[in-house]
Amino acid sequence: MINFEPPNFSSPEYQRSLLESARTDFVRYYKTATPVDADYMDKLVIAHAGLVQLNSEPRKDLPQEARDRLERSSDKLEQGFTVFREAVRACPTFAALTGGEKEQIDRVVFQFRPPLD
Repeated sequence: MINFEPPNFSSPEYQRSLLESARTDFVRYYKTATPVDADYMDKLVIAHAGLVQLNSEPRKDLPQEARDRLERSSDKLEQGFTVFREAVRACPTFAALTGGEKEQIDRVVFQFRPPLD
């Protein structure tokens, strides 16, 4: 098991909503996932949402100290996102998926494109 916890950037209700959506969108993955593989996907989904939120924050009008804090948080979260994305890619559950769900996971969760400043 990978020892990394993404920063607590949002409420438990929001995270629960994200995970419910993921379980609806990726039914076959979650139905066949081992507990470890499901945990990797859960953490990946939360990290992805966190990256989207943190990178949507306008930076140019922030004081330098606040901008530095935001950048450090974003960097830490991106490291976790990368770790869990690679863990899901390498897990037996993902490898066994066929058809559209594998491509959907790749398109929806594996891809992150930070906005241009």
